[in-house]
Amino acid sequence: MQKNHPVILFLVLLFTLGAVWWLTRRKASEPTSVVPPLATAQGSSNSPQVLALTVPSNGLDGIRQRDEERLKLDSARWWKTPVSFYGRAIDQNGEPVSQADVKFELNDTSVKGTTDYYAKSDANGFFSLTGVKGKNLSVYITKTGYYQSRAENNSFDYYDIASGNQYKSDGRHPEEFHLRKGGEKVPLIKSELQVHAKLGETVIVDLLNGRTNSPNGQLQVELLANEPFRRGANGTWSMRVSANEGGIQFQTEEFPFMAPESGYQPSIDLGLNSEKPPTWKDSGYVGGAFYLKSHSGYVSAKIQTIPGKSSFRLSYYWNPSGSRNMEPDPNLLFDNLDSYNIYVAEHAQAVK
Repeated sequence: MQKNHPVILFLVLLFTLGAVWWLTRRKASEPTSVVPPLATAQGSSNSPQVLALTVPSNGLDGIRQRDEERLKLDSARWWKTPVSFYGRAIDQNGEPVSQADVKFELNDTSVKGTTDYYAKSDANGFFSLTGVKGKNLSVYITKTGYYQSRAENNSFDYYDIASGNQYKSDGRHPEEFHLRKGGEKVPLIKSELQVHAKLGETVIVDLLNGRTNSPNGQLQVELLANEPFRRGANGTWSMRVSANEGGIQFQTEEFPFMAPESGYQPSIDLGLNSEKPPTWKDSGYVGGAFYLKSHSGYVSAKIQTIPGKSSFRLSYYWNPSGSRNMEPDPNLLFDNLDSYNIYVAEHAQAVK
């Protein structure tokens, strides 16, 4: 009987190992219980809403993807961007302009969609706007006796989805706004003519009397090229402008308030790429601006048209007094020489 003890012990050990192996395999085959992340209903007041945003890839596409997702979560987000702006008003000589009136127009989430803020430049021309929120800021500066440049940028986008750029203002390097300090304003003749011209034809213009094809005209124009813009083809346009007396030269200033004393030539050619004032690029016209010097005084003029059109607009200021001063007094603009002469005869001191 004692001889069977080793066999019995071996069988018990084998059974125990088998039971342990079976229980282990069963536990491993059972599904693991996973606790899901907490999902908060949109608009729930019991717990904060969790906003999951996709991490953008490198580059502009990733920024746009991120911004589009943020917009879906909060459509007014862009109009809630913190805005800080620092600027400085200076004149044409770089000198500070103090006590200038500054108006800020900020696109925001207000009922009107725009909120206006006001400030004044200090003794050194500095001004600022801080502690507000919005998207696009426009800045306008005025002061009696000054002109604000329209050639400079005055609009700043604090959130531009198209480019992904965000404007940031630095108090150490404020945006500079140039104001042109005015001088003595004078009475002038102001007029505008619609002139018809054919290709290769010369037209003589009498500026003093507002007539064309006059033998006493001070200016003559010749249309050299006039092909309209078409799909798949660029248009062409050019015109020769000549002085019948005196001389002519390009005018490229934003504020043509003083005609040059010298530098005049018999004629100039206006074209698509000829010299133009800095604000011309937004006009949508071809043509150009010029000064004319004649025995009858100085003229500041511009020609505007569209390629392919059979006419052009000629607008000008004329100072018949012989002075080079072309800064107009808005209350003393005359449409013909007779009315100008009547006023000057009664107010000789007005002619400078």
